[in-house]
Amino acid sequence: PGATLPGMWELEVHGADGVVAKAVVGAGARIGRAPTCDLVLAHPSVSRVHARVEDRDGRLWLVDAGSRNG
Repeated sequence: PGATLPGMWELEVHGADGVVAKAVVGAGARIGRAPTCDLVLAHPSVSRVHARVEDRDGRLWLVDAGSRNG
């Protein structure tokens, strides 16, 4: 995955069965189990809001949201 537009990234999450989830996200996007997240991961080990996306000098950073499962 790489930048699709400035400040946007295509994220893919892979599991044993292949691609689990895929989304184009920007800074501030939330990743987790909650349906309100920008990238939803429906797995019991994932917190409702597990991580967030930050743009640091044009690079993607995934930051723990302080969840129990983080």
